[in-house]
Amino acid sequence: GPTPIDLVGFYRANGLEAYFAHDFEEYNDLIHLLWVRKAIANTKILILSSANEFPVSVNTSNPDAFGLFTKYGIRNMRVPFREVFDVMAQMNCQAEADQMAETLIAEAVANYDRAEWIAQDIKYYLAVREMMERFDCNAFTTPCKELCASRLPAKNKCTPCLTHSLLKDQGLPSACEEDMNVWMAIMVLMYLGNRSVHMGNPMLILKGQNLKADIGMSRIVYGPEVFQEEVLEIRHSVPGIKMQGFDQPAMPYELGSFTHEGWGTKIQVNMGKNTITREVTIGRFDRSGTKMLVVRGEIVGCAFKEDECSPAVYLRIDGGVREFRHALADGGFGHHLAMIYGDFTRAVKALGKIMNFEVIVQQ
Repeated sequence: GPTPIDLVGFYRANGLEAYFAHDFEEYNDLIHLLWVRKAIANTKILILSSANEFPVSVNTSNPDAFGLFTKYGIRNMRVPFREVFDVMAQMNCQAEADQMAETLIAEAVANYDRAEWIAQDIKYYLAVREMMERFDCNAFTTPCKELCASRLPAKNKCTPCLTHSLLKDQGLPSACEEDMNVWMAIMVLMYLGNRSVHMGNPMLILKGQNLKADIGMSRIVYGPEVFQEEVLEIRHSVPGIKMQGFDQPAMPYELGSFTHEGWGTKIQVNMGKNTITREVTIGRFDRSGTKMLVVRGEIVGCAFKEDECSPAVYLRIDGGVREFRHALADGGFGHHLAMIYGDFTRAVKALGKIMNFEVIVQQ
């Protein structure tokens, strides 16, 4: 009937927040969007940082943490990254770390006998969780290049990669390289989709390039070795095993290492196989935190590398890969991308209207 339209129009004309829906399905979607807004306003991120400036590897990372608080309610706690290693040294958690390492190894689909070094990564994760509890945080990021330059990871035989995967699988938004733009996208997509979100670098793979000979990938686990079209590569060492949904079975995974020496545990997931869908939504916020660029994609390949950043997922992108990469640069968005299974473009647009951020959808 006409009355709900009239009442919502009246409330809005008088500056009040009001929403209209036709049926329970629409109202349930609306309630979920309002829940996402509330969840974002109740998010506090632990930033284990090297300084009070944006990280050297992500020039586009949003430096205005106070602006994120005034606009969305997001709070933060910035602490020098050296402190987490002090917490590691003080914690009596070796037995817990060893047990978690044994479980990770036992549930992996391939043999990987590096329990001692996996335990070091879990001790780092447990120290991060200890600091998150101490500062009442439910999200995390830390720089990578600055962290590696400190030599503390080499000394402690650990990297943040596994921590990011474990946190995201628990519904806690976590991003590499102190990149606040991709962290924002991870948070939005994770809360909207109730599933873990992958992130990585957006590389252009040319038609005819060989993923092994030209790109340096070790194993092709899904799709061709050579694509007959240009595709987008998203590659980092931080996939989750709950990318199908927090209430769904874990995806099969392998374990590997980030470093050539063998330490720095990473999870590797074949993102083209054993999935409920190969349709994905990819997104990133701009440097101001007021715009989000999103695009739909289709997974057409996946490859592993035995060390460094991996796995890599290969995607066909709506509107074209080159056009999307131009939009990332020209719109002030930058590089790292968040990727979630399913089409959430409409949901992101609806959330943008409620939370007052611009949504640009490439089609």
